[in-house]
Amino acid sequence: MRYIGASWDGTDTIRTPDYTLFDAMARYETGPWRLQVNASNLFDKRHLTTCLARGDCFLGIGRTVLGSVTYRF
Repeated sequence: MRYIGASWDGTDTIRTPDYTLFDAMARYETGPWRLQVNASNLFDKRHLTTCLARGDCFLGIGRTVLGSVTYRF
């Protein structure tokens, strides 16, 4: 779980609201093999990461899933 508190633009006129995101990781290892899946923003929450004084606001990244297979020798 990640909590990001509210923030203000550089002139204290526009407030970006706080938000909470959930991440997850699953991993399985057998011998030299490792299989792993990572997920960020698991529930695909729409959120603003920052707003600027001129009125621009930026959306955060949606759900992202990354898988990997690793062999150690």
